[in-house]
Amino acid sequence: MNISKFEKVEESGMRRLYEIDLKDYEGCNKVFRCQTKTLQGKQHLDDYEAKAGFELRYVDIDEAIRVNKEYRSECFFNEVMIDRERRVLEIIKAERYDVVALGELLIDFTESGKSADGMKLFEQNPGGAPANLLTAVSHFGYKTAFIGKVGEDMHGRFLIETLEKEGIDTRSVIMDPKQFTTLAFVGLDTNGERTFSFSRKPGADTMLRNEELDRKILSNCRIFHFGSLSLTDEPSKSATWEAVKTAKNSGAVISYDPNYRPSLWENEKSAVEVMRSAIPLADILKVSDEESTLLTGSADLEEAADRLLAMGPRFVAITLGSKGVLIARKDRKERVEAFRVKSVDTTGAGDSFWGGFISRWLSNGADIEEMNWEELVRCARTGNAVAALCVQKRGGIPSVPSKEEVEKLLSDT
Repeated sequence: MNISKFEKVEESGMRRLYEIDLKDYEGCNKVFRCQTKTLQGKQHLDDYEAKAGFELRYVDIDEAIRVNKEYRSECFFNEVMIDRERRVLEIIKAERYDVVALGELLIDFTESGKSADGMKLFEQNPGGAPANLLTAVSHFGYKTAFIGKVGEDMHGRFLIETLEKEGIDTRSVIMDPKQFTTLAFVGLDTNGERTFSFSRKPGADTMLRNEELDRKILSNCRIFHFGSLSLTDEPSKSATWEAVKTAKNSGAVISYDPNYRPSLWENEKSAVEVMRSAIPLADILKVSDEESTLLTGSADLEEAADRLLAMGPRFVAITLGSKGVLIARKDRKERVEAFRVKSVDTTGAGDSFWGGFISRWLSNGADIEEMNWEELVRCARTGNAVAALCVQKRGGIPSVPSKEEVEKLLSDT
């Protein structure tokens, strides 16, 4: 398709209109795309569309492209119109990211046995919670991009190369020659539970600035995900707020994971204050059971879920480790059991769960509040399967399973 024109023709408040001239047919077909602050309203078929047998429903963009490609009609005009719609959808898909994440991209030096002299050995594993999540989403075939900063050093180059191998867009990852890539040393107990020691004083990830944000990517994503580790220090704290604002104003669903690491905060009180302040910005929220108690003051998980929902999110998932996850919406709550496996390293388990959940949700194409509850349970079960496979290996990104492995586990149980 030849695009002769693609420019902003009007802007009013939160609404932006773009005009595309399509030259595939005689004359000029003009297509207008709108970005609005509110969700789309109810739609209806006009008389012609109803007579032609068109069906109205919200679907994933890939399904819409497939259905339009397979459409056949005795009416030539119908086929021309549907083919044009398919091509426009393909343009939109090519420009838009399914999930964009911002935050820490680091090396987990994971405990991995001892040397012949009895000294602990540490394995270089690429990780960082937002990057772990994007890896899971990318493995399900979705278009992803990472926004962040690493040092211009051996670790930074290794991390960028790793993301690229995982199919994650790295054009918005900055290499800073003045900063060193953040490192985390991870100790493991016999159950795979972790202790952390960070080399981040400062780390490159905390030095991302407002003016370094890629606003084009932020304005063209279905879901924008961030965590709390980019809120611990300036200038990354201000950059994170700006990124959330940009994505939200462009219509993205905001996903938030308040990932608490005590050693990275001045004290618990300030950590809770900052972590809570981001919750009202989120549409969907993932927390661990410990973090839910920290943020709400309630050890009762159902009550904690209600308190979190009251802060603004439309959906909350509280991960429970080997016990699965509690999913909650204002109309209903349910615990979804985990898969029973032998855990080696729990690094990235929560991120993998959330990546699996989001991937299944993306395939549904429905708004989180309108989804059938059974389908939400299936999203949680998919997340649990990704996490179960993840904890059987060491590291964050290297332990994220393939889509085929996840589907096999789901089909076998």
